[in-house]
Amino acid sequence: MCTLPDHDVLGGSSIQDIKHGEEIYNGQGEKSQVLGTWMRTWNGKVHRIHARGSLPITVTPEHRLLVLRGAKKRPLYGKTYRIQTKNKVRSIIRLTNDKWNDWDFEKTTVSKTPAALIRKGDYLAVPKLPETNPQETIPFGCHGRTQRHKTAKENVELNDSLAWLMGIYFAEGSVPKVLTNIQFSFNMNEQALAEKTKELVEQCFGIPSKIIRGDHALIVAVSCSYLAKWLHEQFGGFAHDKRVPKFVIENSRLWKEFVHGVWDGDGYQTYNGPNKNPVLGLNIATKQGAIAIFVLLTSLGIRSSIREYTQPEKAFGHGNKIYVIKVLTVRKEDSFYYQDKLWLKVRENTEQHYDGLVYDLNVPDKHTYVLNGLVSGNSEDFIALHAFKDYGYKTYVDTSVICPHILPFAVSNRGFEAVDAG
Repeated sequence: MCTLPDHDVLGGSSIQDIKHGEEIYNGQGEKSQVLGTWMRTWNGKVHRIHARGSLPITVTPEHRLLVLRGAKKRPLYGKTYRIQTKNKVRSIIRLTNDKWNDWDFEKTTVSKTPAALIRKGDYLAVPKLPETNPQETIPFGCHGRTQRHKTAKENVELNDSLAWLMGIYFAEGSVPKVLTNIQFSFNMNEQALAEKTKELVEQCFGIPSKIIRGDHALIVAVSCSYLAKWLHEQFGGFAHDKRVPKFVIENSRLWKEFVHGVWDGDGYQTYNGPNKNPVLGLNIATKQGAIAIFVLLTSLGIRSSIREYTQPEKAFGHGNKIYVIKVLTVRKEDSFYYQDKLWLKVRENTEQHYDGLVYDLNVPDKHTYVLNGLVSGNSEDFIALHAFKDYGYKTYVDTSVICPHILPFAVSNRGFEAVDAG
């Protein structure tokens, strides 16, 4: 059970960079610790599965994803009235009740299904994060360090103002490599946003800031190495390494204002389809950040889509990947909420050939993790399957650091080795 190295894990980074003991989020949106990481070579078929509104996921045939089958959309009930006009007859459908998003789950099944068996029309899961508020404040530690920062706060309150400001930093903020100052960059017509940002920096952190008017931009400049290091550690320094920190993901009261701040900074309105329906859009430079925003929107009950593009040759940053999130682009018949998850309809499952390294994780408790925004099974069954296949039922493997309920086997620096206990 493995996936390609360019897939990202919610709460971590690219799957190839996840380390033993790292904390990520499982398929229930809960924090779990990685107890095993696996890497092997693969030369053969892989399956590229794409659900409508999500990033595609490419895995080996035996890799399992959480799949729902059997959900049916109930029919629309109503009456048709024929109204005579001068030259034509119009039909008006009057619905007796709202059934536009009413689904029948009586014959629904949910299971971890191998990629090779996933069909067009199945549904894959996006997790809804649980509503939790574990912290009231977070330590900042700049108080009294210098005379200039004598008003700086020792602990920062987690509230709506901080959440919005952190969303603005995610969208518009940057920290240089020397980690001495912070800049928030705005267009010349965004004076109100610049003033609000300046005010909240001083309100939330107790640190002075100023607005610099350039030729083509407004800059909110903050000179504080402690704040610069903190923001760099939590969010990243520039657009290409931005991420959503765990203190945001784990505090449900911050979600709405954080997303609001991100959209105030980088959001835009466009139009979709022949009817020119308004759509809210957001461009994010990192997959890790885009997946986190996608899951936060899902957790807020907002259906969105996420797509990957490559910047065209004449565009700024040409050749780089960009991730576009749009709200109101997923059709209602292609998605629904069920069992605290958003289910997206599979549009295609295609076979490809791949020759290279593949990766997987072992996560305890729920035995799932979130891969490219979708709920994926982990490696426990792959290990058990191959231990039985290669060594038979008399194999005993020590699984104390991997998975307590399968056969024990010995783990060495070369990977895992089954040991015949006789």
